[in-house]
Amino acid sequence: VPVGTPRPGWNKYGYATRCASVVKVSDYAIRRVKALSLPIVLGSTFELDDSAHGARLHAKSETAYADGDGYVYSRWGSPTNEGAARQVAALEGVGPDSDGGCMLFSSGMSAITASLMAVLKAGDHAVFPFTVYGGTHEF
Repeated sequence: VPVGTPRPGWNKYGYATRCASVVKVSDYAIRRVKALSLPIVLGSTFELDDSAHGARLHAKSETAYADGDGYVYSRWGSPTNEGAARQVAALEGVGPDSDGGCMLFSSGMSAITASLMAVLKAGDHAVFPFTVYGGTHEF
């Protein structure tokens, strides 16, 4: 079971329960720390099996942020970020088998950039109100 996977039947729980404990802690973490909620992983880099494993993960050929057997660098994804994103998605009623999901960003500008890049293509123009975040105008 990947870290941050919602518990079976997660969507039958009320909002308060989903806030506290809908995401399942990995079996490895349970054996090691016996946490009731998802533990915070503070590492920025992660152990690789060998150079081929590292090359495959750096290529991001399987998934955008982490492949099924590992993380590379915390800015690309980590068990903590993945678990938190899945928790927020579950609060919004989006499960692992649903279309959509949740993405977390380390800054407002990175969220704005990702949002704009998802909908705009070369040559498009965007119009923003004066009250939008100042960095958006500079962008």
